[in-house]
Amino acid sequence: MAEKKTPTKSEGDSVEALLAVLEKASPNQMQRIAKRLGTSKKSLEAKRQRYRQQMSTQQVRQFVQANGDIVRSDPDFLPDPPEDVAEKGQAAIDEFHEKWLDGVGMSRRQRDDLNTLADEAMTHTADMERRIDAGEFTKAGV
Repeated sequence: MAEKKTPTKSEGDSVEALLAVLEKASPNQMQRIAKRLGTSKKSLEAKRQRYRQQMSTQQVRQFVQANGDIVRSDPDFLPDPPEDVAEKGQAAIDEFHEKWLDGVGMSRRQRDDLNTLADEAMTHTADMERRIDAGEFTKAGV
């Protein structure tokens, strides 16, 4: 490992002398020094702008993760439901739109739960139709 070099008294004096010169520099000289060191106003502003954009993107991602990706600009707007909702039929679509109008977005987990309920309802309906066709049910009093 390289040893850390401790500045000597003469090097420390040189740094102090350089700082004294920089403090007395004109704005034009300071711009030239900053440009030469790669710390001009433009480069610093570009770094700040990238940081701001990065933070904004990060903040948006956190918001979407916490609140869902619903943005309402037109109060009469009804979005198309996600594909997994649309596949379950009109009842699922109607529930999706009802929740949208109530201001409640559906998370993926909620849609999965809805899909499970819809699957169970379809299975139950198919079972009932099979049992009716098989004659397991009769009209009351007949």
